[in-house]
Amino acid sequence: MPFNFELTISGLCVIVLKSQDDKPTTPTAVEILCVAAYGHRPRLNYPPLWVYPTGRVEPELCVDPTGQRIASLDIRNTTLHLDFGNNPATEFTLDWGNTGATTPPAEEWMHWVPSVQDLGLTGIRLSDPHMHDQLVRGVSARLSLPPGTIFARNIVLDIDDEYAVWNFPAVGIERALANEIVYRAEGVEHLQITWEDRKLEYERYADLKMCLSNDMEYVPSAYSDEYTELHHLSHLEVLADPLLNVQVPTLVQFQHTGHPICNQVFFVDKRI
Repeated sequence: MPFNFELTISGLCVIVLKSQDDKPTTPTAVEILCVAAYGHRPRLNYPPLWVYPTGRVEPELCVDPTGQRIASLDIRNTTLHLDFGNNPATEFTLDWGNTGATTPPAEEWMHWVPSVQDLGLTGIRLSDPHMHDQLVRGVSARLSLPPGTIFARNIVLDIDDEYAVWNFPAVGIERALANEIVYRAEGVEHLQITWEDRKLEYERYADLKMCLSNDMEYVPSAYSDEYTELHHLSHLEVLADPLLNVQVPTLVQFQHTGHPICNQVFFVDKRI
């Protein structure tokens, strides 16, 4: 029996969409770049039961508040490839929704994921499209995805649990912001993640969830303090091409969030 696979993408990541459209609904290729940011670490997190490793794969064993065991694999300096073998999806699908909306009538719209241009950058450094394992300066890990559905999730709330509205000074707009991107593939029968001479495999007939995160390595003592700007996004400057300063989004009015936010941005690769 087939199963459904879901990958949550969190932390300081750039989702690169290969297309000639500014907001593509069916890009021809998608990959995730983890930004090489000080104090941040790219990890692949997954339930260790029934996910079989090949080669030297020894993730940390973490335990969540309910007692469930989680494997957390440090993926610094790696290029990962995800493959299903038999994949019912033949293309990527994204829904941008109403690009004039300020707060979410639908949280899954990709409208809530900012572009690098929304931050005042005009481009990012990309690898040679023919060098599938290349990591350019400023990228700590890279993951290529097969066709599937991509959507936003976990819209940032303020301290009163209302949608937080951010001001993007680079483009003069205000809108809510997603804190996660989700990739979903349905009806697959075999999952394989490969890098170097290593591999993770899963083919049990039960749905599987994983997470690709590029968040802080440690919980800072000021984690619960009030935050009013997305200062972690300034780390994107290590990937800026040409080199420009990030114009950091700030909260509108007197809203606050209760934790530092490491979120994702997107970039459209229009190279033929």
